[in-house]
Amino acid sequence: MPTLSSNRGQVTAVTLQVTYPDGTSRAYTIDPRRVVGLCWDDLSVNGMLGAFYQTPVTKTKAELEGALGTKLAGLLLQGQASMSVTSQTIQDLWNLQENGKYLVSFLGKDLWIPPYNPENL
Repeated sequence: MPTLSSNRGQVTAVTLQVTYPDGTSRAYTIDPRRVVGLCWDDLSVNGMLGAFYQTPVTKTKAELEGALGTKLAGLLLQGQASMSVTSQTIQDLWNLQENGKYLVSFLGKDLWIPPYNPENL
């Protein structure tokens, strides 16, 4: 967990309100003890979050399922027990679609298990 100054106000929760193409919406509360950054557009996902993974990081199926949920992890892993998460992996995750709809509206930089998306947990 990042070290926070006792002389600084501390963020204890971040709430994202996501409106989907069908008009429905949902609020997601993000725990800042787990997530150190949030991205919700092409520039931040590919430029900022993707930059963290210029050096590949190997993650197991269990680690990816814990951060992304079974469905997204399965789509990325395609039957493998683990994978190297790279900038390209982040771009692929951001662009995953099912029935013409994107599966991810935002991604977070998790402290331990990259990347993070509670929409699919």
